[in-house]
Amino acid sequence: MESTAFLTDMYEYSMLNDALSDGSAFRRCVFEVYTRSLGPGRRYGVFAGIGRLLSALKDMRPTGREL
Repeated sequence: MESTAFLTDMYEYSMLNDALSDGSAFRRCVFEVYTRSLGPGRRYGVFAGIGRLLSALKDMRPTGREL
């Protein structure tokens, strides 16, 4: 079976290249996660990277100072 590693939008590779070039790939970053309503007749959505999101949510707790 052939690898599917390169069957992705070139935008992702461009963003990775820029992040590596300017050093932002090596520092803590913030990402937005959101959902949308599915169109009529659609019963499921597709997620990528949800394991990391769920792990982060499990450990997300405000500190006393933040409260």
